[in-house]
Amino acid sequence: MLGINALLFVVEMTAGLIAQSTGLIGESLDNFADAAVYGLALYAVGHSVKMQVRAAHLAGVLQLILAVGVLVEVVRRFVFGSEPESLVMMAIAFVALIANTSCLLLISKHREGGAHMKASWIFSANDVVINLGSSPPAPWSRGPVPIIRI
Repeated sequence: MLGINALLFVVEMTAGLIAQSTGLIGESLDNFADAAVYGLALYAVGHSVKMQVRAAHLAGVLQLILAVGVLVEVVRRFVFGSEPESLVMMAIAFVALIANTSCLLLISKHREGGAHMKASWIFSANDVVINLGSSPPAPWSRGPVPIIRI
């Protein structure tokens, strides 16, 4: 799972920069955070419950920091403009859906293994929901403002 998210980070960041897509850049940062969460979860295995809870809290703080960074980028692009490539965005979102669903299935059986594992499962489930909303088959992803809908 750590490797899947690290690879998705690189693929989505590259595609996001090429396609001028804040959505893909944001998703890549989310995958970076997920890779960090999985790394923290692995570190917390075998440690005290207090350490596991700290790992879960740190993961949440990391997600918030990255979300603020993406929000700043959205505002920047709104002010200065950009023309994202929607086909690239949808294709990468579909690949991410497959990868994130795989991670969710892998971690599902361990989600009750402590706060750190529950946090990992929640972040993975959220990623699948987001990918479902922005993949090509999603009827609500059509129209002029699909990202706002999601």
